[in-house]
Amino acid sequence: MSAIHSVETTRQQGPGHRPGKRTAEARARNRVLAILDKATALVAMADRGGMLFYVNPAGRTVLGLAGDDDVSGVALIECVEPGGRARIAETAIPIALGEGAWSGTCALVGRDGHAIDVSLLITAHRDSKGDLEGLSLLAQDLSAWTSTKSALRITRNELLRQAAQHMTIQENERRRIAADLHDGLGQALGLVVMSLENSTNLLGQGQPEKAAECLDRLKPKVREALDELRRIAMNLRPATLDSLGVLATLSWHLREIEAACPGITIERSFEVAEAEVPQTLRTPIFRILQEAGSNAIKHGRADQITVRLAKVHGVLELTVEDNGKGFDAHARNGDALVNQGHGLQNMRERAELSCGIFDIESAPGQGTQVRVKWPASLENVGVDRAAALGPGPQAMRDLDFTGAETPHDLEMLHNLSVCVACIRSIANNG
Repeated sequence: MSAIHSVETTRQQGPGHRPGKRTAEARARNRVLAILDKATALVAMADRGGMLFYVNPAGRTVLGLAGDDDVSGVALIECVEPGGRARIAETAIPIALGEGAWSGTCALVGRDGHAIDVSLLITAHRDSKGDLEGLSLLAQDLSAWTSTKSALRITRNELLRQAAQHMTIQENERRRIAADLHDGLGQALGLVVMSLENSTNLLGQGQPEKAAECLDRLKPKVREALDELRRIAMNLRPATLDSLGVLATLSWHLREIEAACPGITIERSFEVAEAEVPQTLRTPIFRILQEAGSNAIKHGRADQITVRLAKVHGVLELTVEDNGKGFDAHARNGDALVNQGHGLQNMRERAELSCGIFDIESAPGQGTQVRVKWPASLENVGVDRAAALGPGPQAMRDLDFTGAETPHDLEMLHNLSVCVACIRSIANNG
């Protein structure tokens, strides 16, 4: 602080000197210095030769300088990261000298060699005759913004990857539904049409008895077509979820698995009342169980599955465990993950978009356990749900919180994660 006071030029007092005005100017100058001392941005001043004579406390922190370090022998350009010095010397400073100011971004470097991205304003100061008096620097640390920008870029890339994957899943699902309609319902209705045409021909030939027999044989075919239609509809959206509830729907689905796969034993334990399962969780619970059961049979080759739905300490928990061949759940690639990738991703996203926490444990030869936890009451779900459920959703974990130290930064990143979840939800429902 004393350094800047020492550069004050002594002026000769003439006949027009007014002590009151000089005192007011001194008070204003002191107030400005007090503001600079409290400012969170770097403020530095240099003489006409570009040598520093003042750096405020925030600037000293950025540059790694102690409060009593002498900066009088430090050149302004030395504070800039070596790779950017030519740009500042050849472009920024000439523009500031010619136009009065230059603004842009660059990297400053402290005494420890650590580079810091900043938004920089260089201002040239001239006296009444137009002669250069010195330069001043105003720099704002961009570390937090850079971190958030990187997180946004990573999240954008993840959203693009998710969008492509969702399109693939959607096309595969449409292909499966088309196959079900063509191979099942389509063939059954084709036989119905043929039987009706045959009955019409018999009636035209004056053979009502044979036409009646043909229509009698048509009844079971119509019932088969109706059953196939109901099966397809149940796979798309079980009507029992709305009419009978999630517990009855889960029981029905497990009975369907046992009927279709006689060699499989399913143990079930529903330790929760229907009224304790929020309406918004019924579909995610059913779909996750449906996917986990399918993976256990198709990929895990399991012959024993244990399903548990319970409420423990205000947390609703679904667990699906099998004795299948398992896989390396921590592997980045491999046949097991390739085969189950879409199914695992679907379960994870259904869990997280419904404010749940998804977890899977598996190892080769040791079976697989899928566990999802939700707050039993979703009315006041917020950021602090992590205290009860553990790590937050994937959208939050993907973000880099480095440099986000203020409540505003954390709130911004939380809001970003909510936006990511909304976009994923739109992609799922599209």
